[in-house]
Amino acid sequence: LPVEVKNGKVLLSKRPTGIAAPGVADGAARLMFRPHGVQIGAEGAEGIAGRAVATRRIAGTRLVEMEVENSQSRVEIEILIEV
Repeated sequence: LPVEVKNGKVLLSKRPTGIAAPGVADGAARLMFRPHGVQIGAEGAEGIAGRAVATRRIAGTRLVEMEVENSQSRVEIEILIEV
């Protein structure tokens, strides 16, 4: 995802993500993460805001395609299905 680093913090569409970037120079950057390394948070919390546009189930996980708020980007996240 295209992001901005400012004062050691990662911003997405000028919104704080809660991700620290110590030692990274201020300016444009790219945020990369693994689909299984994502946590769902409460609305309004720091993070990457978005809405689910598609889901599919594979074995014990659900893959969710998320449209990132205020962005033209989509990301895929993986959510474990609890039995």
